[in-house]
Formats: sequence, structure tokens, C-alpha cells
Amino acid sequence: MKLKEIRYLLLLMVLMSVSNYTYSQNAKELHFDKQVAYNYKYIIDTNNKDDIKEEVMVLLLNDSLSLFASQKRLQTDSSAYDRHKKGVEWVLTTVVLVDNGVTASTNYQIFKSGNEIRTLDAINGKGVTGNKVINQYDESTEDFDWEILPDTTRIASYLCQKAKVDYGGRVWYAWFCPEIPLSDGPYTFSGLPGLIFQIHDEDNYFQFDLMQIQNVNRSVWVNIRPDQTIEKIDKKEFFRNRRKYQDNTYELGVTHGVYPQGDEKIREFSKKSAIKNNNWLEKY
Repeated sequence: MKLKEIRYLLLLMVLMSVSNYTYSQNAKELHFDKQVAYNYKYIIDTNNKDDIKEEVMVLLLNDSLSLFASQKRLQTDSSAYDRHKKGVEWVLTTVVLVDNGVTASTNYQIFKSGNEIRTLDAINGKGVTGNKVINQYDESTEDFDWEILPDTTRIASYLCQKAKVDYGGRVWYAWFCPEIPLSDGPYTFSGLPGLIFQIHDEDNYFQFDLMQIQNVNRSVWVNIRPDQTIEKIDKKEFFRNRRKYQDNTYELGVTHGVYPQGDEKIREFSKKSAIKNNNWLEKY
């Protein structure tokens, strides 16, 4: 079987996973008055460091809550709910292992309030609105044992200070801005006396760079379908389960009738995809 045919078969997996649903009348609307956009650069394969992925991520804030998610995720959710309000039954095509066979890693929603950090995500990376079971794992800003360093620099005319932290099996260096007293930043990173403008790991595999800060009047719908359940899980177990999913996509496809039994070409493609996806932001 040629690679083109394999990709077509993977596309069939997408079509087979299409699901119709209506939103709960209790879908929660959140309002935010500040928005921080970050450019996220990351490498998923340490054997191919020239293949740098990029995605726009957004941190939304109000007086008591922040939400961090990809711009794509937020746009998808907003579009879905707008259609719902107009009485249009929306067909959801979930994000699955298409084309390169790598599990999506930026479909999470991260909520921060006070010292609490709560992440909603799905083991298979299909995103919050694409699964019947959503996992939730909780952390605390107190988990970040920041070391504030004396180094300073200017980023976009703002004076920033350097900080260091061990997190998720990596050493991270951040530049935060005391002039903007928001103890927040991209991903789960928070707890510094100022907004994080930039953060990267010591190997430069992952980096978030501030693009824009603005006042907004933005509403976001947290779209949890009526048939969905949220299951709490230990964070390390979540990532172990995701790795297990990535490493066994062919077997799972056979189980669900998507892949033919005994097709070595597809099995090999899945195996190579799992090997390619060897570099995650958090090491578990």
C-alpha cells in the first residue's frame, strides 16, 4: 500500500469519527477583558530538529480566572456555538491521526484561578469537543519552585527579569515583566511576580514568545456536550496513557474496524509515526 493510500485510509478514519450533537443548554459562557497572544514553536522529533512547528496560543484573563488554549481551538468552539444559536445542527469532525500520524498535543484547555490549575484534555488528542470522555488533572501554582535570577533585558520596550524552574522533567528559563502585575503566562506556567513574556526549555525544543497584549471584551463558550463526562486522572497517568495510545494506533484501528487486520504497510506507518513523535513538552 502506497503512502497516499495510507493517508486516504486515515482520512476515512476521520469521516467515520464524525458525530452530530447539540450543545447543552447549560453550556458555560466565560467573559474575559484581557488577551495575551503567544507564538508557540516546538519540535516533536529530536531526530529532525529543522522541522519546527508553530501555533498561535491565547491566554484570556479576567479578575478571577484565566484560560489558555490555542487560537484554533477557541475559534472552533465559537463557530460551533454560533451555529447552534442559529439553529444549525453542527457536524463535528474530530482531529485524529491524519497525514503524519502524530497525536495532536495542543487541544487542551487550561484554567487557572487563584493557586489552582486545571487542565481538560483527551488521551487521543482529539480535543475537548471531540470525545465522550474528557480527562481532568489538577495542579497548583505552588508546584512551580521559581528561582528568580538577576539578569534583565528589554522585550518590546518592557523591562523583563529572568527566572528558572524545573518542570515536567525539563529546565525552563522565563523572562517575566514586573511592570505588568499578572502572575500568569503560557501553558500552565504561572506564579511569578509579573506576566511571562517568553519561556523556553534549556534544549530550545519548546518556546513561547509574547506577540500581543490587548484589552478585549471576549466571550468564550466552554462546550461540553450533554453526553460527555469528565474523569479526573493523575497527570503522569494521563501522559502514560497518551503514549500508549500513540504507540498502538494500528492495533486500536484494527479493534475499531478502521484498519484491516494484518496490513503490514499501515502497521509500519503507525510505528514510524510513533517514533517520530518522541519529544513532548512534559516528559512522562
